[in-house]
Amino acid sequence: MFLAAVMMVFAEDATPVDAASPETAERSSSLKGGSSNNGGNNSNNNNNGGKKNNEEDVGKIFKTMRIGEWRLKPYVRPGGGVQIGSGKDGAVASVVAGADVGLRHWKKPWTGDAFVGASYTAGSSLNGLEIHLGESFGARQNMWGITLGLTGFYDMYSSSAGQAKMESTGGVDIPLNVVIGPRIFYGYIGLTPTFVTNPDRQIKEGSIIGTIKSCERGVGAACGANAGMDFYIGHEFSWGLGLGLKTKTVVGALGIQHDINVAGSFWTPVVSLAWAG
Repeated sequence: MFLAAVMMVFAEDATPVDAASPETAERSSSLKGGSSNNGGNNSNNNNNGGKKNNEEDVGKIFKTMRIGEWRLKPYVRPGGGVQIGSGKDGAVASVVAGADVGLRHWKKPWTGDAFVGASYTAGSSLNGLEIHLGESFGARQNMWGITLGLTGFYDMYSSSAGQAKMESTGGVDIPLNVVIGPRIFYGYIGLTPTFVTNPDRQIKEGSIIGTIKSCERGVGAACGANAGMDFYIGHEFSWGLGLGLKTKTVVGALGIQHDINVAGSFWTPVVSLAWAG
């Protein structure tokens, strides 16, 4: 679920920076942030016939819509990255690329993001396609935010010779993300338990919480006396932390993510930059 996590880091502060949202001076994290109190300026903006809101949308591909007190804005957002880790036979690397289309929706302090997308992985151990559909919802205050998501997915991978096999499967991601700091520059931390329908994709069949040596069931390199331990929740598990930036024109993140699945234990640098559009 690498790309989905990177996309979350993109979208976390997904509420558009316009005057109708309290995000004008600040912006939240790459983990779906929300709105915050802007000292009552919203009432003035909402009483001017939407003029300020329209001005904020000038030059942008997608315009902000309004349904009652809720603001809605569609988006198209690419994402990707490089995975570096240890598989059953040693070091492995892969490139992931894809895109999401979605609809952000917010009303102070609540914020949400409904999305659908796909990603493709190409590398030394795995090649394949994943499609996903999900929603994330939470709250964003001046100096903190929290979101919880639910993403259904189906992936189809082919394995290179000598690597642990990754059977195709459907499943559900449940990402939990916390943001600390103002909306323009913030820190984030998140974890994502994943539950799959195919038993062959479980880190430990029949187990949804525990620890596993970095050499068990294809996770990590050869076993040894000093083999590391990985903690997991779910059939697959990932966690990450980093720093995010959100302005009126760009949104980005710099961090690290750790993915644990039947194919290996992967540390992934997260470096992302996108137009806020």
